[in-house]
Amino acid sequence: MSDAGAVFTDPYFGWNTWHQKNRDWYFACQDLYTAFLKGNFMVTTSNLFMTAEAVRQVGQFCSLRYLHDYDYIFRMLLAFPDQVGYVADEQLLYYRIHDGNTLGEAAITGRQQDVEVISKYMLAALPEQYRSLAAAGTERLMILRDELEQVRSELSGQTEPSVRERLHLLLSAIKYKLRKKLRSR
Repeated sequence: MSDAGAVFTDPYFGWNTWHQKNRDWYFACQDLYTAFLKGNFMVTTSNLFMTAEAVRQVGQFCSLRYLHDYDYIFRMLLAFPDQVGYVADEQLLYYRIHDGNTLGEAAITGRQQDVEVISKYMLAALPEQYRSLAAAGTERLMILRDELEQVRSELSGQTEPSVRERLHLLLSAIKYKLRKKLRSR
């Protein structure tokens, strides 16, 4: 909802499109862990409900500025496999969208944190013997995507990379560093 209390019901409103896309993926795959790897449809920390024992077992939120709740839900899913549910058919709260939301600040930092969280928990879901294989394959796919963008750019005659291409390069470099860190642990 807006600062003034107007509810954003237009399905094509950016926020609604993003949220519905992520929910649709969950409905298609019916697996919370997989769905959260594909996209964060939790929206806000306010809609997490758990027992005190679950909180004690999972611990406190991590220090990520934007995605502390996203990290938390993955830890909850790992700690309580097959015990975490998603209430999809009830509206339990309104989320107020305003100029002070951290969402507007998160264009780069939030995406960097997203890369960290997804990399960490994608690998955490795999048996130990497959983690290096998955990390290597993912890294190679990212490099190939970046190379493909670069070749397309060169063939189209663009001399300077676009902002989007620069963002992809930055994210790829961050993913590469994260994977190296994860492997060294």
